[in-house]
Amino acid sequence: MDIRLRTRELDGMVIVEVGGELDLHNAPQVRTELARLCEEEKPRVLADLSGLSFIDSTGIGVLVGAHKRARERGGRILFVCPTPRIRRVFEIAGLVRALPLYSSREEALAQSSEALTGTPSTSSASNLGIPSTTPSPASATPEVAADAATSGATVRDLNVPATS
Repeated sequence: MDIRLRTRELDGMVIVEVGGELDLHNAPQVRTELARLCEEEKPRVLADLSGLSFIDSTGIGVLVGAHKRARERGGRILFVCPTPRIRRVFEIAGLVRALPLYSSREEALAQSSEALTGTPSTSSASNLGIPSTTPSPASATPEVAADAATSGATVRDLNVPATS
């Protein structure tokens, strides 16, 4: 299976949508892209994992490494993981409290805003592993090109075929 990456910048935050299967074969491409994004001073990255259908331990390692790299550079990478099956992998690995996981983009962006402004967010419950009951319109739409076009964001698509 292929991995799909769509990257866009919006209000100083880079949003990376990850779709398909993040496994041993696709992990190097995702690692390269996340490393590139986290090399900036104080990176602000939101990795939206809503489109993932599968993740293995190699994929988890890529995400943990990106989190570590962003923190070393004085920044943050937040993860949107609304799919129960994918979230379960993070739970089994014991990473629900170690990584900033959110059930929606809305929650992750609110948390990011809180970190920058110091204003408490009212919707950070899912970072503690509690599912959100409020769907995010941004994560409900599979295509973000229209969003980007109206907001002036930059969109970059990477469709990476699986290697054999």
